[in-house]
Amino acid sequence: MSKEIVAGISIENDRAAVVIFKVKEKGTKLLHIEEFAKTNTDELWYLEKILHPVNRIFKNITKVSVAFDSASAFLHLFPLDVTLSQSEQNEHIHWELSNFIKDYNAKDYINDLHILKTHAREQIDEILVVSAKRSVIFNIQESLSTKGIELHIADTNYFGAECSLLNAIPETKGKTIGLVHLTSNSYDVGIISNARLIQYNFGIAPSAEVIARRLQEMTNESSITEIYCCGPAGSVEFIETLKSITGIDTLLFNPFQKVKTSRCKTYAKIVGLEHRFAVSAGVALWRR
Repeated sequence: MSKEIVAGISIENDRAAVVIFKVKEKGTKLLHIEEFAKTNTDELWYLEKILHPVNRIFKNITKVSVAFDSASAFLHLFPLDVTLSQSEQNEHIHWELSNFIKDYNAKDYINDLHILKTHAREQIDEILVVSAKRSVIFNIQESLSTKGIELHIADTNYFGAECSLLNAIPETKGKTIGLVHLTSNSYDVGIISNARLIQYNFGIAPSAEVIARRLQEMTNESSITEIYCCGPAGSVEFIETLKSITGIDTLLFNPFQKVKTSRCKTYAKIVGLEHRFAVSAGVALWRR
């Protein structure tokens, strides 16, 4: 694989986090990391530093990945009858979404399906669907292409965090664990078993008590050995409280454990806050 300069951007309300890596066969190096606030009303405000670069590092980017918050993508959990034909399943998915998205038109959305669990006897799959406006994805794609940059991945914050965890701590791939992504006003909780998401939920009011109850509800059928937390609202106080309530080892994880950071001038500013950049690191290094 030749050298690539890749960027990952995660969005939370009016703030964004960006990381830039140099990826080579010999290893991955962190080149730049920062958080910044929205300063204009442009739909693609979070791409401004890439589309109109001032810093030399931004001028060399070849691929960009974007992770959306819940305001930009719609997530829905529901059971799906697997005895239906593929076209009938698609109709059912669109019907589900039309009940929650105003003026929903299938042609206007890109839907990504995740099968969490299969119940063979009942012939039912537990489904998580992530739905994003097609026009938003195409706008990102077209804007980047004018600069000769490829849109690599567009997904949600949770899946960026999941990829980041599995990259940074590969030994988790053989365990059943909990993953919690925290923002100032929302949370995502997933149960991952052998590197596969088997349960997921999300909500508002991200307190340790609320998330402990959610984890308890989700782990009735499976026990977890550890809980990993990340996101801009993660804190030592939060993980200590969550650990005391659940009795399960809980930690904020560093997404840069397998990455060389010594030459990144901006890294010193975020030491101790690495968990805030888990999503952007995860989408940047997606499936690498």
